Amino acid sequence: MEEDTPAVGPPAAGELRQSSNMTLSSLGVSEVQGGDQNETDDPDTHPRYTGRTMSATPMTRRFQNLVHGAQSLRRFSAADANVVLRKSLLERKITRRGTLDFSSIQRRTSYGNLSLPDEDDNTTEALRATAHYTIEDNKELQPPVRADEQIPSHLVNHERTFGFNFDNRYNLVFFPDGERFAYSVGLFTKVYTLSNGEQLSIPSIDQGGVGALAIDPSGTYLAIGEKCHHRRPNVYVYDITTDFRTGDRYPAVLHRILRGGSERGYASVDFSPHDKTQLCTLGCSPDYLLSIWDWHSEKVLLRCKAFGQEVVRCVWGRFPGTLVTYGVGHIRFWKMAKTFTGLKLQGDIGKFGQAELSDIEAYFQLPDGKVVTGSEYGKLLLWEGVFVKCEMVRKAEGGGTARPCHDGPIGVVFIADLNTDGKEGGTVTTVVTGGHDGYIRWWLFEDVDQAEPPDDADDGQGLDVGITMLQEFRVPSGSSRSRIQHIERSKDSTKWLVQDSHHGVIWLVNMESTVQPQILQVIRAPAAPLTGVGLVMDGTPGEQLTSMAVVGGEDGAIRAYNVTVDTPAMAEYFHYNLEYDDDEEVVKVTSMIMVSSNSVIVGYDDGTVRWLLLWKDAEVRKI
Repeated sequence: MEEDTPAVGPPAAGELRQSSNMTLSSLGVSEVQGGDQNETDDPDTHPRYTGRTMSATPMTRRFQNLVHGAQSLRRFSAADANVVLRKSLLERKITRRGTLDFSSIQRRTSYGNLSLPDEDDNTTEALRATAHYTIEDNKELQPPVRADEQIPSHLVNHERTFGFNFDNRYNLVFFPDGERFAYSVGLFTKVYTLSNGEQLSIPSIDQGGVGALAIDPSGTYLAIGEKCHHRRPNVYVYDITTDFRTGDRYPAVLHRILRGGSERGYASVDFSPHDKTQLCTLGCSPDYLLSIWDWHSEKVLLRCKAFGQEVVRCVWGRFPGTLVTYGVGHIRFWKMAKTFTGLKLQGDIGKFGQAELSDIEAYFQLPDGKVVTGSEYGKLLLWEGVFVKCEMVRKAEGGGTARPCHDGPIGVVFIADLNTDGKEGGTVTTVVTGGHDGYIRWWLFEDVDQAEPPDDADDGQGLDVGITMLQEFRVPSGSSRSRIQHIERSKDSTKWLVQDSHHGVIWLVNMESTVQPQILQVIRAPAAPLTGVGLVMDGTPGEQLTSMAVVGGEDGAIRAYNVTVDTPAMAEYFHYNLEYDDDEEVVKVTSMIMVSSNSVIVGYDDGTVRWLLLWKDAEVRKI
């Protein structure tokens, strides 16, 4: 008795995307393989399709339609049939994505491995660059309405956002014009204009916050890696060459969506400087997935777990196909290698050897391939291959002893030119470091590049090598100790943004003169979680009612913001910080109660309670 061949279901939506470059010949072979080679493959006479009844499920009907459609393409030439099949798959994909204007998108873009056969490569790339998504009417991007929500999120209108996410070590990216930069705070990515202090907000689509930011080398696209609680988060790539629509809820043009690269959120995103179509992402806890994307086509090329402990950043190496990830107690060097089974990611763990194990927060690669990283004990580590070659310390002066490059962890390492005599032409190449001691220091590049381990290193005498410091200054000058997490430089390197997580400040350093650089405060915000919030309402009949929010946090500061009227740079209305003689100690605010319109009672973790009066001259007085 002849058994019926089980019905074969159609590919899933994700499988359809991956196989969208299927040719007619491969589809025909897959339908007849396993059958009698002498049998005809005509769908009207073939026993596979006659005298038998297939289950009438929607999946089966779609598969039958696809098979009959492919068979009917025989009246075309092979090239024409391939074009028709590709066009059909393209329509399916665009319709599934819910694009509003189908006709325009069909002519302007291509996805995955699909291409526009009647255009050359340059035109196809230009058309692809103009495609974009709609957000508000796209069901895929709308968060679900939870039963415990008192007010659905889509009914809440955003007015103002204050603060800065200092938990993100690398929360600053400069725009190519050198006048604007982006940073994340809460559920928003803010775009700040230095010339006038204006800010523009790009809301989080996944409603979980922002984990990472990156701008591509051409300065055309801004990638925002988000966090999400109700599904796997996405990376959203925005076109920043077009004017922002300041009156819209979503002011930026959404260009691409990279889906499912992490379980909960992204810790790092980086565009490749070698291949403009590639981008790497690093997932947050618990997966720490390292993914390589063809972001133009919205597809993953390679993916693997970066490390078992916290990984803070992924960056592309100086040479094509190389990457580096680093974080708690490790650094890992990656290479995209071609194997018999295809392209693979191969990662080698860095070996500290005689050097003390350390967390890595800063990295830079020298022109010859050697790597320089910071350490949590203040020394610079020089890596050759996967091994620590030597530990660099500050060269002893006047017969003294050598000291670490910084007192505490090093959070910044990069290469920059230094004008040593204040005149043009008198520049030298240096390695620049920034540490948690608040200092930025310049080191002679030749000393770093040519450093060799001491002859007695094998005898247990250590790997310390002295290097020459050329210049240093403190940020801010003459102030208490700051903690430099990150330095973001403009394209011409004349403006440096310094992320100081101790004071909760973003400093702007004008580097047009490296001898006496000008330091300005751009943003000041809570540097630790908030522990108390109070609202002060003030107004008289006939005048606008104004509101002031007073907040206290674990950074020990009491701040107030005008939440009714925009202030320059959305700055604080006043700031009060309890200071002891030892500026290293932070007295946390544990509780705060507003007792009147201008007085607040604050409790600190050292057991003291203070009653503070707020005055119109933006001063705070203790009682």
